Amino acid sequence: MNKKCIICGCESFSDILSARDSRFKVSDKEFALHQCKECGLISLAAILFERDLAPYYPPENYHVSISERLYYPLGKISFNKTIKVLKDVKPEGKLLDVGFGTGVFTKELHDSGYDVVGIDNSPLAHEAAPPEIRDRLMVNNLQECGFPEEHFDIVVVRQVLEHLTNPTNELREVWRLLKPNGILYVEVPNFDCIESKLFGVNWYNLEVPRHVYQFTEETLCKLLKKNEFMRLSQISGLSFIHSSPLSVYKSLRYMLMDKKISANYFFDMIATLSIPVILLLTLASRLPFINRRPNDLRILFEKTSCENE
Repeated sequence: MNKKCIICGCESFSDILSARDSRFKVSDKEFALHQCKECGLISLAAILFERDLAPYYPPENYHVSISERLYYPLGKISFNKTIKVLKDVKPEGKLLDVGFGTGVFTKELHDSGYDVVGIDNSPLAHEAAPPEIRDRLMVNNLQECGFPEEHFDIVVVRQVLEHLTNPTNELREVWRLLKPNGILYVEVPNFDCIESKLFGVNWYNLEVPRHVYQFTEETLCKLLKKNEFMRLSQISGLSFIHSSPLSVYKSLRYMLMDKKISANYFFDMIATLSIPVILLLTLASRLPFINRRPNDLRILFEKTSCENE
């Protein structure tokens, strides 16, 4: 059976690049990406089974690195901005965080006053999460959690959708769980960003094969519209480590390693500790021509009904 695009059903694709796992180097295998000729959605040419993807999620995937800890004060500004936008739309209520990862953002949501529940399919994520919120976290797949219909006011799917082999199934379950006019916050890497164009196969957020799909603003909105979500607004600015000057450094480091240039621990620490340079780059990232093509897409959607389509 031929592979079909999850947005438009097209069976015709164009090859665009092949890349290796630069982050964890689990294997030297190259993974091809191709693009739907009809709607433009980019995905792995061969979608792997979850059991085949599991080795590419080692324990260090759930650890907060030294560089991320150093950058956290600036990252918290991003978190606060996102929470403010959510509060403007839904000041309180039940919130589900799908794929909580390290649990850092989940804790911020909880501390802001939301009645938070988090789920992640990895026990390692639960172990890495802040201890004070672990009683609110579940290790399970969304479809197996047994939440009642129309239970949540807000669902957060942050840096998750691109990892899923079948995001349509996840979005259908999110739609079922949201109350009428409930809010879905989606955050994914933006394949159309300047950094992606600059670094190509060495782009930090490429993350093959963990990132099964590579979204642009256009393809993300098409997928959400197909699954009965209406776009409300987009959040501009930086989004923690994935959309910070530190990700530029990491992309540069991948490029040096790809060219067999030494990127030793000393170089890593010097670059990570260059906070003044990072701050200057953070300010530069606010320039309009960069801000129009951010590293991450952060968009709020509202649940609609079939009658609204």
